[in-house]
Amino acid sequence: MNQQKKSFFFKIAVAFFALIIFSSDIFAQTTIQNRMNEGNAAFDLGRKSGKKSDFLRALTIFQEIRKEKETPYSVQLELQAKIVATHQALGQDLEAVLEFLLLCRTDSSVQFIDEIPLFWSNREMSTANARLKTLESAILPWLEPINNPSQKWNPVGQLLAASVLLFSDQYRQQAIQILQNLVVLESPDPENVQTVEFCRKISLLATAQLWRQKLIQPTLKESDVDFWQKTLQRFPVSLKYGPYFLIGEGYRKLKNDKALDAYLRLAILYPEKRTLAEEALDKAAKELEQRGQNRESNLLRIKLNPK
Repeated sequence: MNQQKKSFFFKIAVAFFALIIFSSDIFAQTTIQNRMNEGNAAFDLGRKSGKKSDFLRALTIFQEIRKEKETPYSVQLELQAKIVATHQALGQDLEAVLEFLLLCRTDSSVQFIDEIPLFWSNREMSTANARLKTLESAILPWLEPINNPSQKWNPVGQLLAASVLLFSDQYRQQAIQILQNLVVLESPDPENVQTVEFCRKISLLATAQLWRQKLIQPTLKESDVDFWQKTLQRFPVSLKYGPYFLIGEGYRKLKNDKALDAYLRLAILYPEKRTLAEEALDKAAKELEQRGQNRESNLLRIKLNPK
């Protein structure tokens, strides 16, 4: 009888401690989710207000959650993508690149392809150039199709590295060749809808990245930019911001009034892409000045004031 009682109480004790552990896990996960919601709210507020202070708060929250041991792996990956987006919203483009390359080491680069922080403008390049030379060792290995830090087929890592190094004196030709290869990328698994869509996005983004090279050539024609405009219809909304900028640049170079529309669409629809959005607003303001619309131009410049 005593033995039965001991066994009974032992089972009760085990169940009790299991309940405590389970409750602790539930509490930790609830706390993490609440903090995620807080970070997302700060990011959304920054998107509406344009204030860097809101994005800085979001970044701090996301980074704090990432340090927590209780944060599940799936949430860690989501946080990584959020941190990439927040660095972009702060105009910290090279930091966004390095954070995204961490994602490229996992299988989740397919899931978060829409967050890829490609370079689209000279201002992004000039902002990064001061540090780019010292960070080339972190970026260069990703130019390799398989022998890269992920040790597997990784077109998204290649795309990002080629984008960053496209105007590098030493690696330009290699970057161009990689982008040309990615334009014709086909899915290794035609039956997998997600992989097919992933490869389609890579192909479209590589195509648009090559427009950057076309822009600096004297042979650029209006029909080229018109074709880019038509190609834009194939892009998902989440990835149109970079192509909008290049279309604006193309029409501006050709002195076509359509440049203003492309710049404004980028600036209004994608304010969280800070470096690119601010440059688009600046160029839209200059376009308005050239039309004699100084009042509208001044309003845009007020929008450009740091907050």
